[in-house]
Amino acid sequence: MAADGSPTNVFAGLKGTAIKTADATDLRGRDRYSIADLNQFAVNYDGSYFDDLVHLAAGVRLPYFRRELNQYCYTQYQSNTAYCTTQAPSVPVANLQPDASTINMTTFATSPGTGATTKYVAPFKGTRKYDKVLPNVGLSIHPFGEDHQFYVSFAEGVAAPRTDNLYSFEILNVQPETTQPYDFGYRYQHEGYMVSAALWKTDFKNRIVTSFDPNLGINVDRNIGPVDLYGFDFEGGITPIEDLSVYASVSYNHSKVINNIQSGAIMFPTAGKKLVETPTLTYSTRISYKIKDFTFGAQAKYVGQRFSTDVNNEFTPSYATVDANIRYALESLPVPGLKTSYLQVNLTNLFDKLYLASISTQFSTASGIPLYSIGARRTFQASFHFTF
Repeated sequence: MAADGSPTNVFAGLKGTAIKTADATDLRGRDRYSIADLNQFAVNYDGSYFDDLVHLAAGVRLPYFRRELNQYCYTQYQSNTAYCTTQAPSVPVANLQPDASTINMTTFATSPGTGATTKYVAPFKGTRKYDKVLPNVGLSIHPFGEDHQFYVSFAEGVAAPRTDNLYSFEILNVQPETTQPYDFGYRYQHEGYMVSAALWKTDFKNRIVTSFDPNLGINVDRNIGPVDLYGFDFEGGITPIEDLSVYASVSYNHSKVINNIQSGAIMFPTAGKKLVETPTLTYSTRISYKIKDFTFGAQAKYVGQRFSTDVNNEFTPSYATVDANIRYALESLPVPGLKTSYLQVNLTNLFDKLYLASISTQFSTASGIPLYSIGARRTFQASFHFTF
């Protein structure tokens, strides 16, 4: 350790001298070893019929997720440092009972001379496995030629909990999230015009919500049970003249949590509430115009209000931001190798709008304080893109 107290090497025991604790053991944090495997088998069929008037795509896939977990030391429960301890437990390990709020692990209490009781998670190893048969099918029809397309699709999906989150000691056996999405839509594209409209519905089972836990210092997952979502998406683009393009999109999203959620001894009244951090309405538009070697662009985005708690007793207001950019193509310069190179300046949040971006959600404001990140303030960025 240096004279000012900093380590001689930030990687300590890996590439330098480890920092010693008061009992002369190496200071360790997050002493874990994990293996995350994904193997998948899939079969697909594609067919066209009636002179390509009808196209069918169908298949099935079987993903197999395996998460191997190894924690090598006692780590304090609900600690944002996750440092290991060598202190002897006050409760014999043989007498410990599994804690219902943990996965393949046990907690125990220590009394470090002050009478205080602190929970620690004992070293453990375990394996979590997730697999599911996932069918998919899609049908598209071109009744009025290639410019027009009607389509319908279904593709079941699964999302396994992230490996790091399986070490989060407050998770009650997080289950894989499964989805059953249904889509029906129409697309039109022809000579500078594009229109797309879609109705969709998605049924979630074991919906996983990820939030930042300030006690643990990491993002953790929680299941909120079945959730229904349905909505409407529309987008359109037009190129009225060769160097001018305009694009706009709007999305409506209705969400509903089906059941009340229990956490510990508390049953939260979430049935019928909206899904956290999910705006009902979003809108975006972009315009781009090219003058010789210069391309000028601007875009605007609107995001509706979002709830920050599962019981919907706190929400963030809606916001709108505007971005702009200028690009200068270098292909006209008498320098070899600049045919596809350019200089670009991006201006983010043009009007310096103050807004709340991502949310670390909670069950309710009574069970915890939702945390918010401030959206990027007005930012200039210049870049040079060079290809060879």
